[in-house]
Amino acid sequence: PPPAAAAAAAAAEKENVDNKTKAGRAGAQTTPAALILVALGIVVALCRPGSVGSLRLGPSIPTLLTLTPHDVARGVLMAGLPQLPLTTLNSVIAVCALSGDLFPDRP
Repeated sequence: PPPAAAAAAAAAEKENVDNKTKAGRAGAQTTPAALILVALGIVVALCRPGSVGSLRLGPSIPTLLTLTPHDVARGVLMAGLPQLPLTTLNSVIAVCALSGDLFPDRP
């Protein structure tokens, strides 16, 4: 065969091999990462002393908590205050950046 035809045939064969390799990887059976992590968590929990004995099956009766002013202040300082920058970023800055990206011709 002429050199151009041989080169084209070699390129077609290489593409065919590449496509088979990609298809082989796509069709391969893999274990979901979440399933592995759940199994690992169960194993770790079973290895901890006293964890199995403290398990109880069936419904439990919820108890009502009473909050003191100290508990509320601690919750605001430990959870509420650190949430403010994230909330500000999500509700103002990110929306403004997104609208600027989506509509660059509008002010």
